Amino acid sequence: MTLGTWIGFTAFLIAIYILWRIKQALLMIFAAVVLATALNRLTRQFQRLKLPRSLAVFLSISLFFLGITIGFLLVVPP
Repeated sequence: MTLGTWIGFTAFLIAIYILWRIKQALLMIFAAVVLATALNRLTRQFQRLKLPRSLAVFLSISLFFLGITIGFLLVVPP
C-alpha cells in the first residue's frame, strides 16, 4: 500500500469515529428536518384555503401538539 492509501484509510477511520461520536446530534438534526418538512407541508395546505401564513403556521403547530397530547393520553395509563 502506498502512503496516499494509508492517509486516505486513516482519514476514513477518523471520519467514521467522529460521526459515531456525534450520532445523537445527527439524529436530532434529521428528526428536526423531517418535522419541519411535515409542518411546512401542512402549512401550505392551510394556505391553499386562503389563510394567512402566520395563522396557517399556528394551526399546524397546534394540530401537531394536539396529536402528541392525544397520543400521550392514549399510551399512558390513567
